[in-house]
Order: sequence, then structure tokens, then C-alpha cells
Amino acid sequence: MKTWLINISFLICSTGILGQDSVGLHHQFDFEFSSLHIINGRDDAVYNSTTDFDYVTDNPFGHTCVYGAFHYMPSYHNKYFIYFSLYSEERSYSGGNNYYGNIKTFPRLTLIGTDTFNLLGERFKFYGIYGDLWDIDIDDKLRFYNIDFNGIHLKLGRNKWWLEYTNISDLSQNIGLGLTELEKFTITYKSKKWSISNSLETNYRCLEQDKVLSTNHYMKYSFTSNRAFYFQLGLRVNDDVSMNKSFALCLGQEDIRPGLTIKTNLRYYSSFYNVDYKNQETISYRGSEDSPYVGKQLYPLKNYYRELNQWAFFTDRQLTDILNMEFYMNYMPMLHKKLRGEIEMDLNVNIENWEFRVYPIYNVGISVLPIRDLKVKVSLTNKHMNLDNFYHTFYISKVPRIAFEIRKTMS
Repeated sequence: MKTWLINISFLICSTGILGQDSVGLHHQFDFEFSSLHIINGRDDAVYNSTTDFDYVTDNPFGHTCVYGAFHYMPSYHNKYFIYFSLYSEERSYSGGNNYYGNIKTFPRLTLIGTDTFNLLGERFKFYGIYGDLWDIDIDDKLRFYNIDFNGIHLKLGRNKWWLEYTNISDLSQNIGLGLTELEKFTITYKSKKWSISNSLETNYRCLEQDKVLSTNHYMKYSFTSNRAFYFQLGLRVNDDVSMNKSFALCLGQEDIRPGLTIKTNLRYYSSFYNVDYKNQETISYRGSEDSPYVGKQLYPLKNYYRELNQWAFFTDRQLTDILNMEFYMNYMPMLHKKLRGEIEMDLNVNIENWEFRVYPIYNVGISVLPIRDLKVKVSLTNKHMNLDNFYHTFYISKVPRIAFEIRKTMS
């Protein structure tokens, strides 16, 4: 049955890719699915729990769960794009077939435009993205990275200079960051090797009437198309707290190539930088007995495949200086024509008041690759979905558990 679906999808994709009509309209279709089962793991002791529980609690991956998504991506003259996706999840097999408490469906809609135009004899460039923005890069490694949000990001450029505007709405309703709206105004210089930006942000918080002004200063140097170094300084500038207690720093590098991804980051958040950016009272990912794995908010199954490190990981610890060292590696060596090793390591070390907290996540296994973009994997992992916190995070068990996975990614 799955082979039949894959063949039909390939036929549709091929037809879409070749089916550009006379008005420049181009259609593309694709789909993805993933099924994962982690044997047992429930009640295992964990490293440095980020909740009141010091053990793995009940979650979908202990019961086998599956999600699938259909993607439709029309474009016009390769300048204007619509990304429409429909995701469906069966969040546990324990409820039996067609048990509505475990079945959830949600959309993704994103609009993208990129173009050039002449104004007063000058050549300008335009780029815009609007809608559901999933883990996009807006030159921010301290706050808005490794998360999904609703918003808009606009850029107007001439030569190597860009003016940018970013709006992010209601993170307090998606994850408990205590931020109802962000507006960001940026000036950026971009060359082949360098990207240097300076931003002014207005932040509207849940529990305060006044808005917080902050500045961000970001620099990135690309050694090659795969490897880059970056630095960021963030400041809160209109608070009662003194400047030396409300800043954050990031120093990092990334090397991303086929079969190997390595990221290392050093982050520091001073004690007042994250004040009032935690609002856990409005967030619940765990529901009732009739729908045990969905509360007021949905923690999508796809986000289990994300890394641990994100801003909420640090806002959870209020009024404390935090030094974080992050190392992430995903290495996939080919062992045979259709056999691949997979080694994923996600290590974070937090130092707070000279107290060390270590978060060691790993997933090590072997994948069989029967056809393109499809893998069947068996592995050992200590990474478990955490439905008890106010952001999308994980329990890290002290003992590894066997995991079985079937996954088809987008072409």
C-alpha cells in the first residue's frame, strides 16, 4: 500500500514539475510521513528535568504514532510562491483505530515573494514571507530560532544594503514565552562573505502594559557556502534594570553539508535579560482522558525532530545568569548502497551560579534506504517527548531505549 502511494506521489510530482503553463504558473506536489515507536521508556529516570517530574511521563511515541502531510506548492514565474500543507496525526495507536481523541489535523499556509523593480532610475530588490513561518532564519541566534510562529518578514534592498521589517504575533499562545507581539526594524549589509545587521525591536509582553525596547547586533561570516561563523549581542534598552544586567551574547559556528551537520554555540544571558518572558500559565500540551496528548495547544509530532536549544529553554530560569554551551552533530555515513549509519548528538551544558546542568541527547542507529527519501531505521535513543512544560522540549532518560522508525521526507 505504501509503495503504491509513493509511486502515485512520484507521478504527480513529475507531472507538476513538467507542467508549467503559458502564463508562467508552475505546480509542484509532494508528501511526507513518519511513524515512530520508542519501546517503553515511560517512568525512566531523567537528566536535569525541566519540569516537576524527574521521570519520563506518558507521551505519544511510547504508543506508536504517525503523521503525514500533503504539500502543494504553486509558483508564478519562480518569483511568487504559495506553500500549502495539510498535516494529519494519529498520536497514539493505543486508542484503537479512528479514535478521535488521538487524531488531529492542522494546516500550514506560507506566502513568499521575491522580485526586482526600478524606482527613480535605481534598481531595487524585494523579498517577503508571510504566514506560518516554521524555523526560519531572521538573523537571531538568541531569541527567535528553532521555533514556529505566525508573522511576516519583509526586505527591501539596493546593492548590498537592505531595510527589513519583521512582525511576530502571539508566541504566548503557541509557546509560553510571554510575548504577545514583536516588531523588528533592521538595517543589513550583505556581501558574498559578510552579513552585518543592526535591529531595533519593540516587544509587547503579556503581563506588562509598557513595551520593552531592545537592540540586536548580528554579524555572520561565511567561509564557504556550507560553513559560517556568527556573533550576536542583544540589549534591553528602556528598562529600570541596569544595562550590565540585561544583555545576551551568542558566539557560534555551523558546518552543514550532505551527510554531516555540526553546530557549536556559546550563549550567555544576564540575569535580567529574560525577565517577564515566561508565561507558562496559558500553555497546556496535555489534555483530558478523552484526548490525553493534546491540550489547549498542540505539540506537533514533527517538532520532536528538532534540537533541544531554543529561547524558552533559558526563559524557564528567571533572574539568573546563564552560560550555555551547545554542541550538535548529525552524521550519516553510507555503510552500503542502501544501508546508512545515523549518529545524532545534541549536547547542552548550562552553568548557573557555578552549578552545572548537563543535557545529553543522542540517537544512534542504522537505516535501510529502499527508495529515495524513504528510510526504515532502528536505533537507541534517550530522547522522549515532553508534554509537561510550556514549550516544545524533551525528557532525557538516563538509559537508552530501542526506537523503530519509518520516515519519508520531502523530495
